[in-house]
Amino acid sequence: MEKNKIETDLTYHTSDIYIAAFLISKQYPFSYTSEGNRIIFSFPSESIEAVKQFLDGTGTVSVRTFTETLKTLKTLVKRHM
Repeated sequence: MEKNKIETDLTYHTSDIYIAAFLISKQYPFSYTSEGNRIIFSFPSESIEAVKQFLDGTGTVSVRTFTETLKTLKTLVKRHM
């Protein structure tokens, strides 16, 4: 699977932990699956605009929330490796 992918079901999938932390910090619901040694995060199609904002540097979230979310996701990834 590609690192970032939008499927025909309009679910956004990514293995990028920073994008995932950003979207979770913005309170988008998510799920995840383990594919080999990678975790794939899935978000609803409504999150796609937020992904664009993250990538172009215009998206904002609380630094504290982002940092705490990133720590939690890193722990999750380590558990699945």
